[in-house]
Amino acid sequence: MAKIVDKQEPSANDIAKNFDQTREGILNQRRDQMYDVFISNLQQSYEKEGRIRINKRAQQPSLPGGGSPS
Repeated sequence: MAKIVDKQEPSANDIAKNFDQTREGILNQRRDQMYDVFISNLQQSYEKEGRIRINKRAQQPSLPGGGSPS
């Protein structure tokens, strides 16, 4: 079992020093998430319209040793 024995808040100087880096990291995460949602929605829309077809067999991982499922 773990127990918190001490809690240290960052100083105002530490916050200011790391603010831009932390902000950029969070923005990049959100951009990546929104891009993934956009691509997923676009793919679903195209599949419904019949503009693209996904080969489900091609998406399956191959078996260990390089063999393919039969």
